[in-house]
Order: sequence, then C-alpha cells, then structure tokens
Amino acid sequence: MEKIEECIHEECEDGYCHKQMLSNQPCTKRQKTIPELQKLRMGLTQPAEFIHSEALRRSHSLRLSSSRTIELSHHSSVNTLDIDPAEHRYLLSGAKNGRIIIHDLQTSCGKRPYVAKVIQKIDRENPSAHKYSVERVQWYPHDSGMFVTSGMDKRVKVWDSNMMTTALDVKMKEKIYNHEMSKLPCVNCLIAVASAEKKVTILDLKSGSAAHELVGHTSGVLTCCWSPREGALLATGSRDNRILLWDIRSAKSCLKSLDQHNGGGNSISELSVSAHDGFVNGLHFTRDGFSLVSFGSDNRIRVWDIINGKNKRINFGTVVNDCQKNIQITLTNLDSGSDMVFVPSRSQVLGFKVATGVRVSTLAGHYYTVNCCIFEPWFHELYSGGKDHYILLWSSDNYLTDLDDRPGTSYSLDNSGWSDSD
Repeated sequence: MEKIEECIHEECEDGYCHKQMLSNQPCTKRQKTIPELQKLRMGLTQPAEFIHSEALRRSHSLRLSSSRTIELSHHSSVNTLDIDPAEHRYLLSGAKNGRIIIHDLQTSCGKRPYVAKVIQKIDRENPSAHKYSVERVQWYPHDSGMFVTSGMDKRVKVWDSNMMTTALDVKMKEKIYNHEMSKLPCVNCLIAVASAEKKVTILDLKSGSAAHELVGHTSGVLTCCWSPREGALLATGSRDNRILLWDIRSAKSCLKSLDQHNGGGNSISELSVSAHDGFVNGLHFTRDGFSLVSFGSDNRIRVWDIINGKNKRINFGTVVNDCQKNIQITLTNLDSGSDMVFVPSRSQVLGFKVATGVRVSTLAGHYYTVNCCIFEPWFHELYSGGKDHYILLWSSDNYLTDLDDRPGTSYSLDNSGWSDSD
C-alpha cells in the first residue's frame, strides 16, 4: 500500500503510526479521507455530501496548529477577535490596553512554522485610539475596508482599514460591553450597542447618531446579537439574567423574554422571568436563524427555539463561566444537526454539539483565561485569544515541519518570546 505523506499523531513519523509499525501500514486516521475522495472521483458521493462530511470531520478534530502561528503582538489581555467575512484573510483583534491589530492570515516568512504577520496596528499613543480596554471589534460585513470597535472608554469608533483613521466616533453615556452590526444588507447600517445602561442603543451609520433605544432590561446589558435570518430581530442578554428578543421596527417593548422554565416556573410577571440563574454574557444565533445559543454565569449553555421562544432543554453539563462581562462564543455554522458551539471556559475552549450537548473538543493551550474565540468556516479553523496575550490557531491537521531537522529543534509557545515581564 502506498505510504501516506504525513500522520496527525504526535508520536508518528514518516507517515506511519507507531501502533501499526508491525504491519507497515499507514495510519488509519490519515486514511479516513482517502476512500471518500475515491468515492467522489467515481461519482458515488455528491460534492455537497463530501464537503459536509469533511467539514464535520475537521470541526470535530481541532488541535493546536504546529505549522502556522499568529505573530505575538499584544502585550495585554486579548478581549475580542473577528475575521473579515469577505476574503477570510484578515484577523482583527482588540486588547485590554486599547491596542487594535490586524494580522494577514495569508502571509508568511517563507519558513515553517508559517507566521501570520501584523500588517496594521493602532496603539494607545494614536490620538484616535481607545483610551481604555477594547471590548469588541467587528469587520464591516461585506468588505474589509471598514471595521467597528467599542470599549470601556464609552466610545464606538468606525475605522477606515486602509488609512487606519476614524470615519465616525460616537460617545455613549456608559461603558460599552459589546456591539453588533447586522450582516444582512437591509440593516447593515445599524449597530446595536450593549452597555452598562439598562437600554440598548441602535446607532445609524448614515447619520452617525442614535436611531432609537430599546428599553426593557433592569440592569446593564452585556451582549447582543442580530438574527442572520430576520433583519429586524435582535437578541440581548443582561445582568438581570434575562434574554430579550426585539423587533427594532417596533421598539416600544420587546417581543419576548425567554424563560428557562418554559412557563413552568413560579414567575408571576414578565420581569421575574429569567433565561439563566446568572448574568447572560454570551449569545450566538445558528446560521439558519431558527435557534439561539446562550451562555451564562450560572455555568450553563442553553439553546432556544426562536419560533416559539422555548428552551430546548439540551443538557451541556456544567461549563464554568467566570467572566463578568461579554464573552465571545462561536458556532461552526454547519447544518442544524451537525453544528458545534465553542465556548471559552477558564484556560480552555470547549466544543459541544448544539443538537445534543455532547462535548466533542477540549482545546487546552492557553496559560490563562480565554476571553474569546471565533470559527473560520472556509478552512474550518478556530482562533482564540486570552489573558496570556496569545492568539492561538486550532486546525484539524498538524503538519510536520521541515525547516530544521537538527536534534532538539522544536516550535512551541515558549519560543515566541513571551515572558511574565510583558
């Protein structure tokens, strides 16, 4: 049998698995894709079926990449990440010290491991920079020429990514925990802003001012998320333990307050209905917009049916959530039956099947608390950022490096120059 080029096992060499050395056979884990490719070439498998199965395999087998790394450029906690949705090439990140950085994921130094280099950055010394922690960064949904940032200095800034200058700077009344720009063309000029105020402000990019306010929460709003299906539907999570659904075309009151007990609790009013038994600081819609995933400081993940507002009662077990502000969770955006959710939990990122709550992945690589993660759907990769200043790349395949075959040469987190003194 022809030898497979490489093996994903750390203990395997020259494409052969140590567990199968006696039979001189290639590693079976690397062989899994080969029969599928043969079926595709023979016309026995439809292209869409192959793409789905390969995407599923990759998203279920993520591990810390040894062939590619992200250049260490932050000197404080990495709070937020985003990948441009147009080219899937530029990684935008924001940090606690106010620094904003753009990495080019397709550049390298020509040597392995490939390093994604910094191509743009905004330091606090920049007159237009955020003066305090950056809590959220987001690319404009349809090109990489503009992005939006917000933070603890109470400001929402719209940036020209080519000139790295601000096109719009809006001052809010309170500290900002999160903002979200809709990805649908019909409302992509609107930005929902979640802050320490009890209301959500909707900013209009065309006018540069507040279009209207959503009043309904009884405490600070930590997170917000637009529906990818219904352009006017917005979900918000708050310190009052509630998730509210809004139709921004009718902002007098919320559409619904999600109830974890599905009406079977002891609530006597709409205000006493709760989605979690703690702060709601993570929200993400599934790609079809029919379900909403929430994460709370009660260490619970819940999945909601948006059509009827019911808790699907999927048991994810206890997932530790020590964060007291917005925490960035992400979904793989596969079909509803195969979708996965990745959530930061202390120094790890945990991956679960959305439909069943079964844990599939435990990604351990950060030294300290993980604040954010984002899934890249084109190449089925995950990026995570944490308090250890690192942005880590998780992929399904680890490739052997041929940069240096000298004994003792290795590539690890410790070789990047980071130290406790940073």
